[in-house]
Amino acid sequence: MAGNSSSLLGTGGMQSKIRAAKMVAACGGSSFIGPGRNKNILRELFSGDMVGTFFLPEQEKRIRGKKHWIAHVLRPSGTLHLDTGACRAIIERGKSLLPSGITGIEGNFEVGASVQCRCPGGQVVAAGLTNYTSADLDKIRGRKSAEIAGILGFRDSDEIIHRDNLVLFDGNHKSPKTF
Repeated sequence: MAGNSSSLLGTGGMQSKIRAAKMVAACGGSSFIGPGRNKNILRELFSGDMVGTFFLPEQEKRIRGKKHWIAHVLRPSGTLHLDTGACRAIIERGKSLLPSGITGIEGNFEVGASVQCRCPGGQVVAAGLTNYTSADLDKIRGRKSAEIAGILGFRDSDEIIHRDNLVLFDGNHKSPKTF
């Protein structure tokens, strides 16, 4: 298991190097992690010696543009806690997130903010751009989309997060999963 570290020479340790390599792979790039104190590392690498770890592009998971921005650039302003049905809908069927599947909200955020989505076990399974503020979401969570206008006095969208603005993660939180 890779750990964190901090020293006079650097910070982050192997865990952050692996996370960065996976981000590069998700965008279609290759990367290499090897021993930095080995003065001959490049010579050994290009000679074909097994001196480190390669991370190859993940073609089936490749994301670009807006979804890359959501997954890797934006910092979540809040968290939406989802019920099992909502988790299944977004993960297994590629659906948008509706208010009926939200059981809890953390943070204060505005329309268009990045939020993370957690399933009942606590695992972060997605990040996306919300169509409602945290204050409005608190009023409509757990309710049907058809009830939004009656509760808020307006309905900008049936979806809390449209699937086009939603990025799913695999088990390690930062490797995007696409359909």
